[in-house]
Amino acid sequence: MIEANAVVSAHSFVGNSSYVCAGAVVNHDAVIRDFCQIDCNAVVASGTTVPEKTKVLSCMVWNKK
Repeated sequence: MIEANAVVSAHSFVGNSSYVCAGAVVNHDAVIRDFCQIDCNAVVASGTTVPEKTKVLSCMVWNKK
């Protein structure tokens, strides 16, 4: 699910049962695997992958490839 005011950029992928909260930003070419949560105001950097069942906390920047 992607809440209102969340930004998911071009060529990004959000897996099954993953949740992107309001204010979160998923930059281009990012991959969010299944069952993840991207909290409010969190950022997933370009070209990175969030592994399955991971929670990216509020105001955190995920930059792990």
